[in-house]
Amino acid sequence: MAESYKQQVAQLYSRRSESYGIDDWHRPMARKLVDCAGLQPGWRVLDVATGTGLAAFAAAERVGAGGSVLGVDISEGMLAVARRQIPQPGSAPCQFELMDIEIAVFADAAFDAVLCSSAIVWLADIPAALRRWHRWLAPGGVLAFHAFSERSFVTGWVLQQLAVRHGVPLKGFHALTGSPERCIALVEAAGFEDAVVTIEDRSSYLSLAEAQNQYGRILTGPFPQAPVAGSPFDSLNPAERAALQADYEAELTALAGDRGVWNENVTYYVVCRRPPVS
Repeated sequence: MAESYKQQVAQLYSRRSESYGIDDWHRPMARKLVDCAGLQPGWRVLDVATGTGLAAFAAAERVGAGGSVLGVDISEGMLAVARRQIPQPGSAPCQFELMDIEIAVFADAAFDAVLCSSAIVWLADIPAALRRWHRWLAPGGVLAFHAFSERSFVTGWVLQQLAVRHGVPLKGFHALTGSPERCIALVEAAGFEDAVVTIEDRSSYLSLAEAQNQYGRILTGPFPQAPVAGSPFDSLNPAERAALQADYEAELTALAGDRGVWNENVTYYVVCRRPPVS
């Protein structure tokens, strides 16, 4: 079942690959994550869920020709776009590989930095992934990833609240990482230290129509909170689905004001490190 979930994620991002990163959101977020990580010349960098290489190429500029960057992803479509990109002069070489990071094998201390831009919530087992990344980092090595506030992305938040009422148990999309305190506790439990969370608020309004029209897209998943084949909403019969959609539209209507529906979008830039050898 988990494998089918990952296939859903891979297919979702392969469909988005040609347009991913051309907006004014993903690219600056990836570059800011690299800035926060404080990469140094000559470092070896692993970019998890690299996508089209937004963070990987920014990291390659920072570590320079003496460093190296390995970007891995489960979406062949995203990797195909990454491989077509031309790095800036003086950058580290970037290698891109199709790989499921949750079963990947690397030597201990193989990297000086691990990055995960806008993707950690898609992992089926975040705590286990963090423990693996800790092993792969050299002592003193840096981990940097994005997380989002618990109520970020109003349509998903509303649907998750309604799911429970309609008999579909669904954890919050950001249940493990939805606050700075949770992020810090999560990385400390995996053995990291010196965690710092930089907060960026890019919240804005959605029109009511835009918010309501997202229903069909988000209902089909994939859902990292329920990594199974298909959608956890598949158990609902047509009448139950109609009732869920009616409640979804009513809830958004109740939230809407003159400017539309407030869409919280708060990003956490989480940076921590593996303890150095004492």
